[in-house]
Parts: sequence; structure tokens; C-alpha cells
Amino acid sequence: MNGNWRVYLTIALLLGALISGWSVWRNHAALTEQADTGGRSDFVLHDYEIIALDKDGKEAFTLLGPLLRETPGKKTMEMQAPLFLIPDPKGLHWTVQSRRGWVSEDREHIRLTGNVRAIGPRNVPQPAKIATQQLNVYPKTKRAAAPGAVTITQPGSILRGHGLVVNLANKQYELKSQVRARYVRSPR
Repeated sequence: MNGNWRVYLTIALLLGALISGWSVWRNHAALTEQADTGGRSDFVLHDYEIIALDKDGKEAFTLLGPLLRETPGKKTMEMQAPLFLIPDPKGLHWTVQSRRGWVSEDREHIRLTGNVRAIGPRNVPQPAKIATQQLNVYPKTKRAAAPGAVTITQPGSILRGHGLVVNLANKQYELKSQVRARYVRSPR
């Protein structure tokens, strides 16, 4: 009887190992399935700088920020405090920044939200400035739109309105409603 307890103990340990192994395998499959349906980003960038080139190999824009990540379970991207540097035809850079940013799966829609500020080239004595809470940019069609309140400050004037549509290709913009203009004397 003294030797039998070892056999029973061995069988009990073997059964325990089989049950715990099966349990781990089963839970791993469930965790893998959860991750595939939206648990983790495919990539996360911290303190990044991305220089995007156009079809001719020239700078289209530079993007900097503290965090860029793919949205878990989707192919969209989320950004914290993005800063875009966009060159004009003379090679001078506009800066566009906001608290948050989102990029669609097809990369044809960029939504900037929270204290959005666009400032014309800083090399100009009085750069144009645009301020709003949301700016939607459509790079492929070279258009941008702001659905809410917008303030545009230019040398000599301040324009306020609700709703903005911008054609980035020809630099034309239209304020949709509630437009008010104030003319300001330029400093000498």
C-alpha cells in the first residue's frame, strides 16, 4: 500500500497537468481572437517625424507629434497633438496644429480637432492665421472644411464666420454663414 500512493499521486499530477495545459490552450485561443477583433494597434509611434513626398519626390508635408497609432481593430489612425508643416510653392511652410487628429482608412480624410490653428509662413512679416475647433482635410481633392466657428486673421482684417470651405489648390476660401469682417490698421 506504501507504493500505491506514489502511483495515485503521479496519476493525479498527470491529470492536473493535462487539465491546466488544456485550460491555457483554450484561454490563449480566446485571447488571440479578442486581439484580432480590436485589442491592439499594429503600430504605435512615439515622438515621431514623418516627411511625406509627392509623386515628384518633393516634400508634400512633414508631420510631427508625440503619439501616432493605428486604431485597434481598424485601419484608421489617431494622433495626439499633431503638427503639420506644409510647404507653399515658394518653399515656405504653413504650420497646422491641433490637440487631436484622425486619419481615415483610405487616407483620404484627415480630421483635426481641438484648438486647430493654421499659421501662414512665419517668414512673412504678418502671416495669415486660421483658428477653429475642427478642420477636415481631403488631400486627394486638395480641399479642407471647418463645420463650426472660424476666425481668419490677415494683415489688415479679421474675418469671423460659421463654416469654411477651402480649395487648397487655388487658395480660395469661403465662409458659409454669419460672416463678420473687421478691418484693422496694420502696424507700421
